[in-house]
Formats: sequence, structure tokens, C-alpha cells
Amino acid sequence: MAVRQERARYAEALLSGLREREDWPVLRETLVAWAECGFQLVGTARRLAVHRNTLLYRLAKIEELSTRDVRDPRTAMALYLACLADAL
Repeated sequence: MAVRQERARYAEALLSGLREREDWPVLRETLVAWAECGFQLVGTARRLAVHRNTLLYRLAKIEELSTRDVRDPRTAMALYLACLADAL
């Protein structure tokens, strides 16, 4: 039980401003793909089957809503882990 609460707190702390949005599933999918594709625009856009500009728009939206720099690998990894914790 304590582990589940810790995961929930971690996800809430990092994903506040994002999880409440109607488009949260798309934003989470984008963050997960971004990390799993090594933070590469072309590979991530291909995996998501979206245009590169759509991916850039989504990443900018995530940055604006979360006030975190998703192009910084450390920040992106923290958000990735929060997304995984949120999905559990």
C-alpha cells in the first residue's frame, strides 16, 4: 500500500497540470514515446504516426502546462517514470 501511495505522490508532483486535461492520454503517450525513442524527433513522430510538427506542438504544450523542459533528458526521464507510475 505504501508503495502505491508513493507512486501516486510522485506522479502527482510531476504531472500536475497535465493529468487533469481531457487530452491527457495523448500527452502521456507522447511523453512515453519521447523517452522510449531516445528523445529523437523523427523516431518519436514515426512511432506516434504523426507529423514532426505535431510532435513539436505536443512537446511545447507539455512544457507549457507542466512548466518543465521536456528536452532536458533528466527532466524527460522523470516525466516518463511519472507516466509509468500513473499508469500502474
